[in-house]
Amino acid sequence: MVYMANTFLIILRKGVIVVKASKNNNMKNTKENLKHYRKKIDRIFNRTAVLVGLKSYLYIFFVMFRDLLSKIFFGFIISYFKLKKPSGENYNSKIVTSNKKEVIAAARTLGATTSLIIIYVIIRYSGINDLNILVPGILIAIAMGQQIESAGMEVIISHMRISLSTWNTVLYIFAKRKRGHNWKEIVEETEMFWMHPQIHPVSGFSESLKKIEGKLSEDKIIRHINKNREEINYYVHVEDNNSSKLEFTDHIIKFLHNIRDKHDSLYEIRERIGTWTYIIYLGTGTIIWLISPF
Repeated sequence: MVYMANTFLIILRKGVIVVKASKNNNMKNTKENLKHYRKKIDRIFNRTAVLVGLKSYLYIFFVMFRDLLSKIFFGFIISYFKLKKPSGENYNSKIVTSNKKEVIAAARTLGATTSLIIIYVIIRYSGINDLNILVPGILIAIAMGQQIESAGMEVIISHMRISLSTWNTVLYIFAKRKRGHNWKEIVEETEMFWMHPQIHPVSGFSESLKKIEGKLSEDKIIRHINKNREEINYYVHVEDNNSSKLEFTDHIIKFLHNIRDKHDSLYEIRERIGTWTYIIYLGTGTIIWLISPF
């Protein structure tokens, strides 16, 4: 009996081990399959310019939607409990280099979707017979959609603004400590960037430039540049010599000019939508609702 009991226990333990091993193998197989399919999808997306553009557009749309959702519904909680770093330290490097047309298209899609959802809710619960509700509701829905479009563009603009401020601060400190006519011109270039009303020295916007300078040695700055240089489309390792450093600064100045021009263009469009356009629909809809007979 004792022998049979021991034999049974051994068989049971082996069965448990086999089941566990089987589960582990299944999980590994599932993970490998997911990786395999993900690589396939990425390969398909990267084959044509249209699919690459679609992937970029969807990514911009997702970032807009996520950030707006966070700011509109959870902004107070996040700021009150300090669940995120200050906005001056956060930006998405992929979004910074986004195509202007894709940003506008994603914002318009988000705005149009919002308008259509509101119009659907109005028709669903009020019908189409009561024009005193339907007409003002549609006009106000269009206005709200345009506000969301404007806010969506602001999400992307803010990422560009923070990136500009961050890299301009790095470039200023990097160039200021050096001697020579070339470096003096680079310092003047960075100071001109700070004349822009949206670009400021960064470290959470809470410290002066002198304090930031005191914390950063030359080695730390070069390490930071080499660690993050790919986000500004610079793929050459920056060496500790003058020619390598000057090549990097030439590239980053061109990059900053390009992002600043894109930022300003999107900012102008956002201001036009957010300030002038939506108020016509909102005001007209509100007036019709106020003067309509009950």
